[in-house]
Amino acid sequence: MSLRSTGSVLVVFLWSLTGVQVQHNVKQICALKGSSVDLPCPVINPTWAQVTEKVWYIIELDGEPYDLRWDPKYEGRVEYLETRENDCRLRITDLREADEETYKFRYKIKNSGWIDGSYGYTLTLTELKVKVSGRWSNTLTCSTTCDLTDKPTYYIWYKNGKHLNQKTSSMYSNTVYSQGPGSYYCAVENNLGLHSPAVCVRDSNCWSVTYTKRRMCLLKGSTVDISCTYNHPSRNKEQGSLWLIKKKFYKPVDLRFESQYVGRVSYNREPEKKKHTLTITDLTETDSDEYIFRLLTDKTDGKFSGPSGVILTVTGVLLEMDPTSVSEGRRVTLLCRTTCTLDHIPEYIWYKNGKPVTNPVTSYTRLIIDPLNSYNRLILDPVTNSDGGRYSCAVGGRDDLRSPEKTLTVRDKPKNTSVSVSPSGEIVEGSSVTLTCSSDANPHVDKYTWYKKNVTSPKASGQSYNITNISPEHSGEYYCEAENKYGHFNSSTVSVDVQYGPRTPSVSVSPSGEIMEGNSVTLTCSSDANPPVYKYTWYKKNVSSPKASGQSYSITNFTSEASGEYYWRQTTVMTAFVGVTVFLPVLICFSGFMCFRWKKASKSTSDTITRDTADYGQDSSPVYDNISSMEMTSTAAQTANTDNQEDLHYASVHFSSTKNQEVPLYCTIQQSQPQKQVEEVQYAAVKFNCPSAAPR
Repeated sequence: MSLRSTGSVLVVFLWSLTGVQVQHNVKQICALKGSSVDLPCPVINPTWAQVTEKVWYIIELDGEPYDLRWDPKYEGRVEYLETRENDCRLRITDLREADEETYKFRYKIKNSGWIDGSYGYTLTLTELKVKVSGRWSNTLTCSTTCDLTDKPTYYIWYKNGKHLNQKTSSMYSNTVYSQGPGSYYCAVENNLGLHSPAVCVRDSNCWSVTYTKRRMCLLKGSTVDISCTYNHPSRNKEQGSLWLIKKKFYKPVDLRFESQYVGRVSYNREPEKKKHTLTITDLTETDSDEYIFRLLTDKTDGKFSGPSGVILTVTGVLLEMDPTSVSEGRRVTLLCRTTCTLDHIPEYIWYKNGKPVTNPVTSYTRLIIDPLNSYNRLILDPVTNSDGGRYSCAVGGRDDLRSPEKTLTVRDKPKNTSVSVSPSGEIVEGSSVTLTCSSDANPHVDKYTWYKKNVTSPKASGQSYNITNISPEHSGEYYCEAENKYGHFNSSTVSVDVQYGPRTPSVSVSPSGEIMEGNSVTLTCSSDANPPVYKYTWYKKNVSSPKASGQSYSITNFTSEASGEYYWRQTTVMTAFVGVTVFLPVLICFSGFMCFRWKKASKSTSDTITRDTADYGQDSSPVYDNISSMEMTSTAAQTANTDNQEDLHYASVHFSSTKNQEVPLYCTIQQSQPQKQVEEVQYAAVKFNCPSAAPR
């Protein structure tokens, strides 16, 4: 129904802030119950401003206008037309008594928020009624309790259910006598189905059918009872009754014999009450139709149906989601609705991934409660990544009838980024290691980058980072960066600790310099290894039992008996990493000893001294030589390998009082928790000058 001016005075003013013209009063609207009404825009949208949102509402919730489209009481009956840019018409269909409200309108302008004002429409509903005036020459008038805003051009009249081919004003002035007694009712030109109740004129009993409800809305799978009361002239005797559907009104077929309804339809007739009830079970959406009652009597023309019946709408449950894909932190509204307004305002149950999230209401979402305490809206504000999933809803008590699922996709940058190491456990030199990056993101991560802590440049790209033949230089802290088009996120670091056997050792002798008989010498071995060397063992050549253990070997009160070749033995450990062997490098450990001899008195000439020295003679005074390390010659090394099947590294002592002699010393080292040992020996040389004895 379009609206026309009712002559009310409209106050129009210029909105001071936005330049918007507002009709600053509430207009009255009168419409027929059961009809439709269009409410035009109460404001003129500005041509220079950008309108971002329009809403019709009755009440406000949380300071926001409660959109009429979200109210279950208007389910399936409210529509925003907006056929052109500046249009904001509201259409309400199937008007009922509960719709008598004041309807308000608001809109938003970009960067200005809601524009408010006291404007809207108050709706009043009325029904058609036939008034009979005149005692002998009856005049019939089709009237309403308020003046229809959309005034009809003419009225249509019916007698005994049949259309009188005559268009009149609201008054039917022809005498009823000329038409004969009977049942009369009227309708307006654009709503023929909304006729008045029948009035029996000049007859005590007239044809009539009155339905308990003119419109019904039920969920599919339900059972419906459609009832009516009827009347007929007393001279007619009832012969039967039936129900039919409007689309077959002109070729009526008893509903019980329609293929679509077989086995689902039954009649309950109560002649004494002149009442009849149609029952349909297991409703489907294809059962939506207009159902008409027909009475049969014994007269040839004794059939009566009336011009209209009961409009039944069968609905499922629908879910609307706005938007269906959203970034974290935004707002999402889910609306559970039906295609028509159910006879009772239901409660709604919400499901996520097939499990209830409401009833009772859970704290993980904020639900907007409408004035009728119907949870038909689920609002997620702000949306988090955990809100993503499949949603559905159902009417309370009918959880077997759920809406089709809709998926909410929450877009976000990567998070929960982590790194795993394979194989797990200890990492041994020479092995292979794979670092794998994983991250939660929607859409999926499209780029992975690998970094080593304190290195500026990337080490690799891809979800996995493979390091083959790993070495100690690869040790350090690693992390990955996961990235999609919405951002990036770094993982925490993971430690790569490469374990390896002892490296080429270093040796120190203390004290340094010349050593005399009776003094002490300390030999110290050191080597780089991961884990650290845990055992050092010292040996003297041709002596099977070890001389000492520990990283340092001290010889106190050094005598000639201590002279000889000392060495340490290197041990290679098979670590806990399967299939990977770490060879322990050599540690050179120095030992020393000093010797001396008494030399007989001789000529103090250099030639004599030289000869005596060559012949192991005696010198009149002690001669000292510096302690120094000497690498083992290739010949000595070959001999050691041949004799011991080991790589022996000696420490030798040189005496200037005799021929220069190299006396090897050696030691061995062991790493923690060995599983298999392969020994290796390295020598070091120490040279001593022996002092000459004083003449006796």
